[in-house]
Amino acid sequence: MSGGERQKVALARALSIKPQVLLLDEPLSALDPETREGVQRELRQVHDRLKITTIHVTHDFEEAIALADHIAVLGEGCVKQVGTPEQIFRQPNSEFVARFAMARNIFTGEVADRDDGSAIFRTEGIELAVASELRGKWHASVRPEDILISHQPLHSSARNSFCGIINHVMD
Repeated sequence: MSGGERQKVALARALSIKPQVLLLDEPLSALDPETREGVQRELRQVHDRLKITTIHVTHDFEEAIALADHIAVLGEGCVKQVGTPEQIFRQPNSEFVARFAMARNIFTGEVADRDDGSAIFRTEGIELAVASELRGKWHASVRPEDILISHQPLHSSARNSFCGIINHVMD
């Protein structure tokens, strides 16, 4: 049997006793990408059809957001954050959670008040307008999909715009 077939048999065996909770410990980690995608799709269908509470252990954020309605991020033996996939992705509560959620542009700086009552995040010579009640030292992340690059100054409603030099691009 292939790895995917073995996983399906193990899932069927676990479901045969009609459990109230299903614990899956990294069920996709040993599968090749193509098989993983298919088994992941089937796991989601089983969950949706049976409405069974499933605890799915994974170190892969993409797998977590594809399968979960709620995510608990664990680190150093503690729950770091619990939320929907969107909350974990868009509003991580720590650098650890941000890195798990695949944030790569993480800055350390300070949030302070502006004269007009709004907030500013200062880091490494850059000031970013932020919508935050928080003040003091924090980490901030700018997701790659939220960055626009232009040779010309942008005429937009964007609150943050600055000139810079791109030294390196990572995929």
